[in-house]
Amino acid sequence: MIMIFADYSVDCAAPKITELESKQTPFKIQPKFPDIPKEWKWHQKSFENSVVLIYLNPKGDYIMSISQENKKPIHSTTSTKTTIVKNTTYYYDAWISRDAGWMIRWIRGEVYYEMNSDQLTVREMIRIAETIK
Repeated sequence: MIMIFADYSVDCAAPKITELESKQTPFKIQPKFPDIPKEWKWHQKSFENSVVLIYLNPKGDYIMSISQENKKPIHSTTSTKTTIVKNTTYYYDAWISRDAGWMIRWIRGEVYYEMNSDQLTVREMIRIAETIK
């Protein structure tokens, strides 16, 4: 996930939805926007096999990112924890490179999701993840 941010400079002005909808991506599944606070700004970055949504607070500070890819296996480490919410298994790990932050991963249907945040708790992240259709 760090490579994505290194290759992507975040512009603090939120793009217009029509601009985002007009971008074509070879990824077969378009992102479904989760239920998030209306004041959060968001940006979309499309890659060959994935879509990444980056969310910022009104000041332009990073809050979280959600990536969506074609189904792939979830790789766990010895520190990976799991929880099941409404028949979905969520795998989560604390960020190793920083004092705070979480990465959660899950598969729904044919789609692999990954969410990262240094602002939200695992419980808050899962609550947002549950709103993705």
